[in-house]
Amino acid sequence: MCRDLASRKLAGHLVPELGNLQYLQSLALYNNQLQGSIPAELGNLKSLVDLQLQDNNLTGTIPPSLGNLKSLVLLRLSNNRGLSGNVPREVSNLPNLKVLDLASRNLAGHLVPQLGNLQYLQTLSLNNNQLQGSIPTELGNLKSLVSLELQDNNLTGTIPPSLGNLKSLVFLRFSNNRGLSGNVPQEVSNLPNLKVLDVSNTNVVESSVPRTIPSKNMATPSLGLCKLFFLLPIIVAALF
Repeated sequence: MCRDLASRKLAGHLVPELGNLQYLQSLALYNNQLQGSIPAELGNLKSLVDLQLQDNNLTGTIPPSLGNLKSLVLLRLSNNRGLSGNVPREVSNLPNLKVLDLASRNLAGHLVPQLGNLQYLQTLSLNNNQLQGSIPTELGNLKSLVSLELQDNNLTGTIPPSLGNLKSLVFLRFSNNRGLSGNVPQEVSNLPNLKVLDVSNTNVVESSVPRTIPSKNMATPSLGLCKLFFLLPIIVAALF
């Protein structure tokens, strides 16, 4: 059973009774004018594969009960500026999750190491939030990851060398995290599919990008406002 009510100019609140739809597999209510909190009762939808609530006016926090949705593959809550709080630790209990999109909200707190348990995750979008603290080494366990979007936060520390384990990675964005520092790890040069590396507007040492980035199949890198001497070794490497 699917319920696609996207882009219908729907208003009002999400009713708790939605949690009674035990066979519901897809709930698409994105691009509406929904407000209020996300009912904890949505955690009862044990058959749910696809939950898309992005581009609304939802408020409150992400209910930890969503960690009960063991069949969930796609979770999109982005562009709900009224949503706040932390990324619930329980999200790491979703064994089949492939897309976690929590971008452009008011999320705070730290990235929990347990996110590294999501072995099938392909997209992790946490950009445009207020996340702080360091990037967990455990993200290097996400062997299926294609896109890691952490730009526009308040992250600190260094880029963990473990990200060099992400052989499927294509997009890697850290820009506008002023507290990030240190070097780009040499291990990042082990990423054979990397096409975008963006560390602009951070305190990462600009001259530390390994000359083997990008690989031969890499498109023009997106390095934002990085200085020319930072960009040149990458372009030269792409020519060989």
